[in-house]
Amino acid sequence: MNYKETILIVDDEKTNIDIIANSLNNSYNIKTAANGKVALDILTKFTIDLVITDMDMPIMNGIELIKKIKELKLKTDIIVISAHSNSDYLLNAINEGVNKYILKPINKRNLISNVQKTLNYRRLTEERKIFNKIINENVYYSKLDLNGKILEVSDALIEFTGYDKEEYLEKNITSLNPEFYDKKQIDEIWETILKDEEYKAEQIGKTKQGKPFTVKISVSPLYYYDTKVGYMVIKTDITLEKEFERLSIKDSLTNAYNRRYFNEKLEEYLSISKRDNRRASFLMFDIDYFKLYNDNYGHLKGDEVLKKISNAVQKTLKRPDDLFFRLGGEEFGILFKSDDNITAIKFAEIIKKSIDELEIEHKFSKISNYVTVSIGLYTALRDDNINTDKIYQLVDDLLYEAKHKGRNTIVHNI
Repeated sequence: MNYKETILIVDDEKTNIDIIANSLNNSYNIKTAANGKVALDILTKFTIDLVITDMDMPIMNGIELIKKIKELKLKTDIIVISAHSNSDYLLNAINEGVNKYILKPINKRNLISNVQKTLNYRRLTEERKIFNKIINENVYYSKLDLNGKILEVSDALIEFTGYDKEEYLEKNITSLNPEFYDKKQIDEIWETILKDEEYKAEQIGKTKQGKPFTVKISVSPLYYYDTKVGYMVIKTDITLEKEFERLSIKDSLTNAYNRRYFNEKLEEYLSISKRDNRRASFLMFDIDYFKLYNDNYGHLKGDEVLKKISNAVQKTLKRPDDLFFRLGGEEFGILFKSDDNITAIKFAEIIKKSIDELEIEHKFSKISNYVTVSIGLYTALRDDNINTDKIYQLVDDLLYEAKHKGRNTIVHNI
């Protein structure tokens, strides 16, 4: 059933009340009052959407009624009907907050039109309030001025980050979690939005309580008509999505990337290296006599070895584009970029040294009292026409050669 608005007609002349009520043709719930005092009593007891009031009435006139309505903060719209066409009188009513002013004698068509417009605007206003409330409670947004200072922040973002509204307002957008806004990203944001374009990226941060999160961030210009007045920042929480993604591409034991992710990244890595005019290097290593280790120390101890080696290697990887993979069993791989041959070989030596320094006991190894690794390293030259299958086979051959030479060594194509 559709909602019918309730209209209160206030006039000391019954004839006028009847004219107005009949003109509205049963489209609304109608209540009536002979003066402002009776009207006020009705307004405090019922929800009234619209008051249509005469100005000249005994006991409490129209202006006095309007003032009381505003004083009590009653949420109703007001249409004034009066025989007065004096501009000062009209201005006085408008200043008190009326929505429409209709002159007598009442024109039915004009009355219906003004009632419909007033109530339609009221509906739109209420719908906008509901919409804004939903947005405020569910969307992580903030509004900035043209200099990047925060002017408004949603309750949803406040709840998500744990910061108080006062900690946001008048602060620069980068002042919260400044460590996650490096100079490069700040420059990228401003370069994009100053061209009146939307900036999009993924970003990591921390709540006030220190809990990490990942969000998609969108920064776009805000306009008032044709004038740019600021920027809107919208963040979408993708923490769980990124965690699922991380779990799907990570080896659960060692926290290295898994073989599936390696297969996805290898071709991309080779393409990017060629684009950046840098050498793509692929290093593969295998733990020497690992089967003998498992057979004699047990698989739980073997798992500990895999984790220790993985941790040691990951600590040596300083650049974001150094990618470490567990390719299967005791076999691992690293994709990295290098500018020259010496850099690539030194990198492989650093990896081997980080593992040697662990000094994990292996009494059953045939070459050392400690766990060692054999390494195959292939560095693709900038003009090499090489695909993923070929580079994997070449590195595997180099690793096989390292084992054939007695293990615990590095063999490369340089």
